[in-house]
Amino acid sequence: MISRRNFLKALPASALLLSSCAAQSAPANTDKLVFSHSYPLDYAAQFTADCYEGGYTLLSLPDSDQKFLVVPEDAAEVDALPDGVTVLRRPVQNIYLVSTSVMDLFIHLDALDTITLSGTKAEGWYLDEAKTAMEAGRIAYAGKYSAPDYEQILAANCSLAIENTMIFHTPEVKEQLERFGIPALVERSSYESGPLARMEWIKFWGILLGKEELAEQLFAAQTERIAGLADQAPTGKTCAFFSITANNLANVRKGGDYVAQMIELAGGDYVFSDLTDSGNSLSTMNLPLEDFYAGAKDADVLLYNSTIEGVVSTIDELVAKCPLLAEFKAVQNGDVWCTTQSFFQQSMELADFVVVGVHWGVEDSHKITQTQRDLAQQLSDWGADVILGTHPHVVQDAEWKTSVDGRQTFVAYSLGNFLSTQSKPDQLIGAILTLELNKTTDPDGSVHCAVASPQLHPTVTHYDAGKSNVRTYLFRDYTSELAQAHGVRAAYPSFGIEYIQNVLQTNINSAFLALA
Repeated sequence: MISRRNFLKALPASALLLSSCAAQSAPANTDKLVFSHSYPLDYAAQFTADCYEGGYTLLSLPDSDQKFLVVPEDAAEVDALPDGVTVLRRPVQNIYLVSTSVMDLFIHLDALDTITLSGTKAEGWYLDEAKTAMEAGRIAYAGKYSAPDYEQILAANCSLAIENTMIFHTPEVKEQLERFGIPALVERSSYESGPLARMEWIKFWGILLGKEELAEQLFAAQTERIAGLADQAPTGKTCAFFSITANNLANVRKGGDYVAQMIELAGGDYVFSDLTDSGNSLSTMNLPLEDFYAGAKDADVLLYNSTIEGVVSTIDELVAKCPLLAEFKAVQNGDVWCTTQSFFQQSMELADFVVVGVHWGVEDSHKITQTQRDLAQQLSDWGADVILGTHPHVVQDAEWKTSVDGRQTFVAYSLGNFLSTQSKPDQLIGAILTLELNKTTDPDGSVHCAVASPQLHPTVTHYDAGKSNVRTYLFRDYTSELAQAHGVRAAYPSFGIEYIQNVLQTNINSAFLALA
């Protein structure tokens, strides 16, 4: 059997016009399409791109048998295409966008103006650019995926509908769009097995929009930012990612899903990594609560997916949805987190800054151990921008670390106690950290983030006799009169302004210490 690639090497071309595009004069014919190379992909497996001389590119989605021949604006049309190949001529405009995960990629590609219609109302967008465009009338709501406004879509001279796989639940909609001459492209980024593979779909849209170079730059910049995570040691912490459905089931991601891989990339161990279901190709499945309990009750961390069933603001709200969760280790320890509703819409977003809190050091010791310094260097190499230490209960010094890729990481080894009724003078001295987080974006799309101007502002926890009337002061606002009245002086009469200042100046680099 002749391969798809070899078949297309010899495709003839003539002057056919794509029916969904505005009328234009037919360009001159060419003899054939000549294969040049396969577009290089590092991670994505749900699409391929074959490049031909003259700027033609065949985008294929193998698992759904979708094929789209992207034709340059002034290039010759191609006839005698095999069945199932749809022609898309640049510029592709007046797009009806249904798949919400694609919007962020278009925003990063500076292609928001190619989208005229949305399958999501303004209040359903959590990307500021998309929401603003709809509120300003630059993008109009044209109905959800299952009930589009065909009249509105036709009036907008729509050239492409970008759908997600939900469209297969209403195949008559896809068929109707295609009868009107509007190609329906069903993107499959959510079926990728890893987060970088999902992100690499920006190259797919870059090819479609004629922004290949920008797509490459954006993808390279993002992969570079997380490169350090690949070599990090696992944390040993287990994690469950889930939501509770209206019919009291636990919806979880299957093992191997890109969300599960994100957890593993961050150093965690996804508790349902072995969970598979050969009955369908969905990335999620519903579990009876008994099965979810068995798999996740001892997980160190719970991540609640708010994108479907709604945001929960407190652990109490979550337990109210599912009382069984009260017995979970993570709930009892307070290690429960909730995703924002923008979680699946932000296809390209990575954290601009990574702040790590670390429980380390020796209690009541101002001395920084070598273990602390070594771990701080590792965290810097893995991508941390700021490291905040806890556990010693007294202040320790701060310093800059230089990561393997040349970034500067600020480390405050211990901020001491902020509010405390401990009994030793040094335990009553803490610090508040202030700093600047500066982000710049170059014209090529590369992002530069830097931490600047770190300052430690000392604090004093004050209490009266019997550890009553506890409150915290900035050191600059703390007076000798207050110090003389501090309840700790019953056991430590030397406690006072000079004592506090000496502790601070002895243990914190003056470059970071803001006494006034």
